[in-house]
Amino acid sequence: MQNPDSTLLLLSQIPEKEVLRDVEQAKYCLLYTAATFRNYETQSDSMISMAVRYYEKHGTKSQKAEAYYYAGCVAEDLNDAPRAQNYYKKALESCNYSGNYSLSGRIASRIAMLYTEQYVYNAAIPYFEKAFDYYSLENDSVRQSVILRNMGRAYTMMHQTDHAIEYYRKALLFAGDNKQSILSELGDIYITKEMYDIAFEYIRRSLEQSAITGEPYHTYLSYGKLFYLTGQKDSANYYLTKSLDSHVPETCIDAYEFLAKIKKDEKNWDEYAYIQEQREILAEQIHEQTYTETVTQMEHLYNYQHAEKALTESEIRNMNKKSVILICIIIIAILSMLLIIGIHYLRKEKAEKLLQKQRYEKWKKEQLRNSWEQIEPNKQYILQLENKLHTIDLENGLAGKLISEDEFEQLSMEKERLYIENRKIEYANKERQQLIRQIRKADIYQKFHAEGGFKATESDWLELQDLINHTFPQFPEQLHSLLPKISDIEFKVCCLVKIEVPTADIANTINRSRQSVTMIRKRLYQKIYGENGSTKDFDEFIAGL
Repeated sequence: MQNPDSTLLLLSQIPEKEVLRDVEQAKYCLLYTAATFRNYETQSDSMISMAVRYYEKHGTKSQKAEAYYYAGCVAEDLNDAPRAQNYYKKALESCNYSGNYSLSGRIASRIAMLYTEQYVYNAAIPYFEKAFDYYSLENDSVRQSVILRNMGRAYTMMHQTDHAIEYYRKALLFAGDNKQSILSELGDIYITKEMYDIAFEYIRRSLEQSAITGEPYHTYLSYGKLFYLTGQKDSANYYLTKSLDSHVPETCIDAYEFLAKIKKDEKNWDEYAYIQEQREILAEQIHEQTYTETVTQMEHLYNYQHAEKALTESEIRNMNKKSVILICIIIIAILSMLLIIGIHYLRKEKAEKLLQKQRYEKWKKEQLRNSWEQIEPNKQYILQLENKLHTIDLENGLAGKLISEDEFEQLSMEKERLYIENRKIEYANKERQQLIRQIRKADIYQKFHAEGGFKATESDWLELQDLINHTFPQFPEQLHSLLPKISDIEFKVCCLVKIEVPTADIANTINRSRQSVTMIRKRLYQKIYGENGSTKDFDEFIAGL
């Protein structure tokens, strides 16, 4: 099919499609499925199933092969690997009698790729060889090159590097201008063999090819690793950083790994910690994606087996019942385990959010009790108590009917307590203002307020923390109570915000970008309050501690 978009448009314009029957309906369903698949559009298997059912009874070998092939493509798009593999094998069997070598090659290649995706490389190799033979009969050098490259990858995963090199080199003979990935992967193999001179040559050629393909990031990664392993860390840092622009998460993770090694060798611990943090975030995202895909695959596998039981009941009766039951138990156990893990994670996350809310509410009450805002309510309550006490006349005998002497004394003591509390708040806040004026005169305060930032040593940080602890004794305790898992770099940002260092100078002092500092403040605010907030909101919170 040369123009699938035009074909799909024409098929969509056929009037009264629902009245088609038998051969016309089967042909329409097959063409529509093929055109939709070639246009990279997701679809259900309902239409291709009608074509399969018809051609299984009335079709030629070639028609069966094509119907089975596209049924396999649709099943694979729906992440139903077992059903896809079943259709592909039926298609290949039919193709053996049709003489359609191009289709036979595609089918054999898809079976091989399904095996590689399940990490069953020994089973994939024979199908790759069949695909290569079929494409050889068609003189399709482009697909021959792809198959040979994939065989090289399979042997690489099986740690048979000599075989892998042999097939990669054969792939180069057929590749024409599409050599970049082959050259890059050959370079990676020679890196593992510590044959760095040969690795440099292949990766250099791969980088030249990337100007044609426009996909240089894996090659940048390989160059970066190679430069690091040969002690050229500046060049390694340059290429590894460039490879981070890749949209492939695995490429970025490998780049972060080697960048972290460089920072560790340089003893640049802040950058090392930041890179490790980014690597962990990306690894967690990949883990979550893999987890979701695994659950989906297991569900499809489970559903597939039950569907096959209904469709091929006569065959299942000849199977070993104990084996079937054992497989089902294992699948159900795995699904149950994944479900339990998911529920446990959600409960843990919910409990953590509730605990954080309780910590915040406790802190908020403590802050309110000792803040200027509490003075005015206290004064209002004192006035109410004075008015109430003024109306009580203990001498005329009437008060005895309204209030006892003990209650009268309790009201008087409550009024006195509020007076004392207000004086304490006023004294504490005056003392706080005095200490703030003093802290601004300290040498270490002036150092951290140097224009353009200040490259602080560990002793400078300790001195600053001592000064903050003396001036704001509740600050570290309250901060750690609200953020028990606060990191060292986050705590340093909080300290600098506390002494009112500008954002740009904070970034320079902790060797981060302004955007990174902004994100840290917003992230901490979200952890404390459970909602998004601005940097101004966070700074006001820190100022209030």
